[in-house]
Amino acid sequence: MAISACKIGHVTFATPDVRRLAEHYTDIVGLAVSAEEKDQVVLSTSLGEEALVLVKAAVPGLTHLSLQLSPNSSTEEVVRHLRELGLSAEVKSDVTPGITRLVEFGDPAGR
Repeated sequence: MAISACKIGHVTFATPDVRRLAEHYTDIVGLAVSAEEKDQVVLSTSLGEEALVLVKAAVPGLTHLSLQLSPNSSTEEVVRHLRELGLSAEVKSDVTPGITRLVEFGDPAGR
């Protein structure tokens, strides 16, 4: 059984300068700030869908990739399946304003 992902949700980029990167994606790409904290900015499309999460970190790079599960998927079933494959997986709630529940797990590269 593979996870039934229907689309990419959002990506998370680490950056030493959250404000500068947020300005780039708002001014050049046209995304809008939908949530902002001290060391994190959430950017959304004009349709209100989360596209990017920018977090402060010393080393820049991609840290997370969000996949939207198909409507008939259960987060508990996904966690159980991933654990059967030997992966660490857990359900988290209210991580960003647009995501009430998610399953977090790693990849072979350690992300």
